[in-house]
Amino acid sequence: MGEPVLRWRSQDGAAAATVGERLHPALAAGGVRGLRLQGHLDFVNVPALERFLRRALCAGGETCHVLADLSGVTFVDSSFLSLVLGLARRHQAARRELVLAGPQGQVARALAVVGLPNLVPTYPGVAEAAAALAAGRWPLIPPPFAVRGAGASRPAASPTSPPG
Repeated sequence: MGEPVLRWRSQDGAAAATVGERLHPALAAGGVRGLRLQGHLDFVNVPALERFLRRALCAGGETCHVLADLSGVTFVDSSFLSLVLGLARRHQAARRELVLAGPQGQVARALAVVGLPNLVPTYPGVAEAAAALAAGRWPLIPPPFAVRGAGASRPAASPTSPPG
């Protein structure tokens, strides 16, 4: 018998979350909890989401890694970024991993602006994130993160030679 799927929806209907081990075929390995987030995650609904996640994710001292699918998230603000950072710190302290997958558009830009992918492994899709967790080498080192659709990338600045 599989683990129950837990669901949350904000009061205004602008955001939703689903937690379960079988949310994606790539999560077939045990010990990885899937978290699918959707919608507009801001200061209005993040506090209720945080309360839901505290009950739904790895409750009771259970050891599990969490793969958060952000592909359905359309907007985040600093309250969501703070929530992710807090979750990552708690997971790392418990020798567990939190990985993010599939951020798009404004969400990817917000993560990049604050440097969150340098602290929390962030992958372009769920399959890549699940493969990294399945490899079983923890702690994960965050992969290079590129913001898709952000325009042309700037060339790296060349080092200047010292005066002399």
